[in-house]
Amino acid sequence: ADFGLSLRTNAPVTKRVVENPLWLAPELLSHQPYSSASDVYSFAIVAWEMVSLQTPYEEHRVKFMWKLEEKIMEGLRPAIPDEVPVGLRDIIQRCWHNEANLRPKFSAVVSQLEALMEKELGSNKERPITRSSKKRRKSRKERFTKDLMDDEEFKLLVLNKKFSKD
Repeated sequence: ADFGLSLRTNAPVTKRVVENPLWLAPELLSHQPYSSASDVYSFAIVAWEMVSLQTPYEEHRVKFMWKLEEKIMEGLRPAIPDEVPVGLRDIIQRCWHNEANLRPKFSAVVSQLEALMEKELGSNKERPITRSSKKRRKSRKERFTKDLMDDEEFKLLVLNKKFSKD
């Protein structure tokens, strides 16, 4: 997954190219330039999805996406389930640090994940993987956007405010 940011890194990206803040690093939400640290942040959100089997921020219902963006820029992150091993919890938390320059490089993340796998699995690398419950994997778009205004509702709201001032 490229989170809508697939590009060559020869030129700096300073303009936001996607409208979904769930996986975007705080610096991108605040219109700062893209960097590889932005991808490290997005990786942390995906890693969290894998261990929680949930959609990021689904418990934070907002009418407008910009309100969620503000919370993310202020440091809001999804709660990591208690059963996640401490080592993996630490990796996720360092990868989604609010300050891009304090996030680890991907090469360090890979090394840490390999060490964690060796520690957790030892020589038994064929540990069975359990399947997630279908009930927990409902349509992401449906669950996350059900309380958001659609385009028509937003236009009516703006028009009503505009005409109520006159």
